[in-house]
Amino acid sequence: MPLPTTSCKLSSAWAAWGGHLEGDLLDYVYFSLATYTTLGVGDLHLCGAMRLIVVVESLNGLVLIGWSASFTYLTMEELWDSEARGA
Repeated sequence: MPLPTTSCKLSSAWAAWGGHLEGDLLDYVYFSLATYTTLGVGDLHLCGAMRLIVVVESLNGLVLIGWSASFTYLTMEELWDSEARGA
């Protein structure tokens, strides 16, 4: 049975989950990937003090995805330059 989106059930000492939560590992991975990519779907959310970790994960995802794209481009640019010099 899905939880209402405004509730914060399944609470512990640090956090509470709200939204449509079945409670298996796939839900946690889905939440983490949606947060890391800053997609922000909002069907799952944290309540309480753990919201700070969601903010940090979003910023970390934004920085690392940008860094990965930049690193890939710079590596490919070196490859293209070496191929152009060798040809």
